[in-house]
Order: sequence, then structure tokens, then C-alpha cells
Amino acid sequence: MSEVRLNILDASRALCGTIHGSVADAAIAGLSTEPVTIEELQDAMARFIKPVNDFRPFAAFNAGTNREPWDAGIIFIDLAARIVATESSYCMPSAEGRVQYHDGVQATDVWLPYRAPEDWLFVNSVAQYEGILHRRRAERRVQAEILSPGRLLYG
Repeated sequence: MSEVRLNILDASRALCGTIHGSVADAAIAGLSTEPVTIEELQDAMARFIKPVNDFRPFAAFNAGTNREPWDAGIIFIDLAARIVATESSYCMPSAEGRVQYHDGVQATDVWLPYRAPEDWLFVNSVAQYEGILHRRRAERRVQAEILSPGRLLYG
């Protein structure tokens, strides 16, 4: 079925669920808008998947994370650390690429380009992600404090 377990984290919470790999691809493409929260990421995905009937891609997700792969693998998108970790037979995300536009009914022949900011790190292992997670979040907190003193943007 090409489904993956997607874990999405921001500074204050985490969600996980199983979705088709193409939806995970759209989430990764949505990083090009520099979302800070899970809600901002969902909004960014509307460029790649037309929302129908106020459908929210992560509405059925559960709170927390789940490290168990599903069907075609597992993906972590950590907005606070700016890390994407993938162990998947479906996709190999990268900072730059193209995503097939979904018109709300089906995938179309239109391919939309995306490019995540340069400071995003893409790794091919959940273990590697977990090994650098805390350092990256700490670095991002320092950067956020320099750019916006007194305003917490990253956990």
C-alpha cells in the first residue's frame, strides 16, 4: 500500500499516524515555507494537495511518537530541530525535489518543485536522528533567541 508511519514534532507537541507516502512527500515539500508549528505545516501542504471539505492531513493522528515502522517505513519530521529522518522503501526525501500535485480526487500530471531551507538536515536513520536531536534543538533555541529575544519559537 506504500503507507508510512509519520511522526511530526514541533517545539510543544508531537503527532504520529500512518499515511500514504505521497502525503508524507507533500509534508516534506511543505518545509519550503519554513513552518514552525504542525498547523503551519498542514497549511503549507495545501500547495501540493488540494484541501477538500476542510480535510486536515494529520486530523486522525495520535498524540506522541511511535518508532515502529509501518508498511513502507517510518519518517520523522522535527520542526524544532529541523531534521527529517527516513527509513523507507517508498521515498528518499531530500531538501529539493518535485511533488506530484493532488487535486483532491487524484494525483495529476503536474509536478511542483520545492526547496527546503539550507539548514534542514536529512538523515537516513531514526537512530541517527535520535543521536543528534537534542543538540540540534539546543542550537535552534539559541538561534531563535538571537533573532527574536524573549520569544520562544523552538523547544
